[in-house]
Amino acid sequence: MIVFAMRLYVVRHAESENNAAGLNHSWSNPWLSPTWKMQAAQLAIAMFSKQIEIIFSSPAKRAADTTKQITRNNEYIRVVKDWRIKERGTGEIPRPRGTTHTLSESIQKQLKVELWQKVEWRIQEFLEELLENYGHYNRVCIVTHGGICAQLAALLEGKSVKTIDTEIAARQKGNHRFMNASITEYDITHKNWEIKDVERIRINDIQHMK
Repeated sequence: MIVFAMRLYVVRHAESENNAAGLNHSWSNPWLSPTWKMQAAQLAIAMFSKQIEIIFSSPAKRAADTTKQITRNNEYIRVVKDWRIKERGTGEIPRPRGTTHTLSESIQKQLKVELWQKVEWRIQEFLEELLENYGHYNRVCIVTHGGICAQLAALLEGKSVKTIDTEIAARQKGNHRFMNASITEYDITHKNWEIKDVERIRINDIQHMK
């Protein structure tokens, strides 16, 4: 059987107004912040030389518009929107970021907050389909959201999200969040649609923003 190698880039979208205000998004589509254009442009420059063949984008506006910036100077990049890499659903009412876990189970149910286990299931399904249907691509990019970046990293590396958060917090003076317009990069070896080896090249990198 043929062994395939894939360079995978996981990108968090550039800044939205909710990001700037410290609010969560859920499945809403807030306006992009004034900083968005600068971040998206710098991200596009950083990704230009990566020879991306296909981008999987969350359907959310903040991710889809970031994807448009990356593909702006390369019309040959294939773009696939996939609902499974959208942000976790946390209800319709914006709340201060990181406060959803403080709500009781009954309140979360009323607000239709999505269980993290369901998020993990859809991300796992997405990764399996990625290898099965698109494993022949050598350079792949995923444009998604902070919480999904953490879930992808945990699944690819066989770690818990808490471990990923702790590793990032150690680098960012206690801040465990994936930064806007950050790039995480992996080399993946797979065979028969199963991952055989994963090497992290970098995680939550924003050097291109400086």
